[in-house]
Amino acid sequence: MYYRIMKIWNIILIALSVLFFIVGLGMSIIPPEQFVEIGSIIAVVMISLPAFYGMWKIYGTRGIWAVIALGVFALIIESIGIYTGWPYSPFEYTMPFGYRLLGTTPWTVFIAWSPLVIGAWLLAQHWFTQNWSRFLVYIGILVSADIVLDPGAVARGLWKYTNGGLWFDVPLQNFFGWIVSGTIAYVILRLIVKKFWIPASARMTNNMVIASDSAAISENKKDPVISSDSREISPQGRDDKYILIGSLSLLLSIFLWAGVNTGYRLWLPAIIGIILGNILIFGLLKTEKK
Repeated sequence: MYYRIMKIWNIILIALSVLFFIVGLGMSIIPPEQFVEIGSIIAVVMISLPAFYGMWKIYGTRGIWAVIALGVFALIIESIGIYTGWPYSPFEYTMPFGYRLLGTTPWTVFIAWSPLVIGAWLLAQHWFTQNWSRFLVYIGILVSADIVLDPGAVARGLWKYTNGGLWFDVPLQNFFGWIVSGTIAYVILRLIVKKFWIPASARMTNNMVIASDSAAISENKKDPVISSDSREISPQGRDDKYILIGSLSLLLSIFLWAGVNTGYRLWLPAIIGIILGNILIFGLLKTEKK
């Protein structure tokens, strides 16, 4: 029954990826003057919800606090970037995207940036066991996502960089900025939720021994099940499904902007987006079949 359900999830995952790629193509066709602010806000909210839901189901209350902390940090670092040009280089929003805090930063940044971080975090934590491997893969996924996202957003006119840039009008400093902000976000997540979860894939590859003593199993089904080697794992081994859900926001964003780039004939970021998206799908499907 479990594998049948996961097979359905896999079909849905692929179908949604194709759908959002097509939606991205459509976005590139709609003239900027027909941009509808409320529609864009609703779209951002809908794309963000899977990541927030996944964090809640995996980490409980601490997952919610992590989402809030990431959102606040996103607003702070974005505002600093707009006012000072650091760490992303000077830029400004050029389309209405919700009420602007301090007159510069749309409130939607609170929910738009953190799902990318959450998706990269969940996948890296699920696929690898070593801390440095997890961090490097997390940063790699996050920066790769921006390599796809930023050219499409600039071409669409959502924001622009004052001095342009080498990567389809995106400065290379911007990607350094994502490494900086992504690293800080990683630390935030480690401080809030890291100690409460070891992924299912790590349990399988390391053959973790579950405590035979009934005292090691919490009476509350939402509490972690503790192994005899004192490592903690996710609630009742249900994390696979919620990792898929939690990383869905990242995956759909990549295919959406790959579609936008294709529509604007930005072939290189479009190809990178398609390749990156398929790598993530392959990793998720492979994980689910274990």
